[in-house]
Amino acid sequence: MKGRSNSPSRSKAERKVLQNLARELKIRSMEEEERLNQSKSATTLWQAALADKDNSSQANRITNDIKSDFKLTNIIVQQHRIEKLKQLYLNDEIKYENELELKGLAYRRERL
Repeated sequence: MKGRSNSPSRSKAERKVLQNLARELKIRSMEEEERLNQSKSATTLWQAALADKDNSSQANRITNDIKSDFKLTNIIVQQHRIEKLKQLYLNDEIKYENELELKGLAYRRERL
């Protein structure tokens, strides 16, 4: 009985049962491994989606910060321009009054 089985005392039915049992154990092991891989895959997909969401949220925050910085900068620049124009008009007014005064046509007024 060479090459038929490990133990010559086992019957054909026992060998079939043992083969079926080994096949079932192998199938269960493969199914368990598949469930584990699916779980890992789902976790990985979730983490990737979360990272994408975090990155887009951060990009939106940065964009909003930049927009608000531009708005504030524009406000400051406008205020600076207004002050410069006021100073220019005041200087022109004083210069004009001085010119009128030299010609004897000027009148004095109080500045606040």
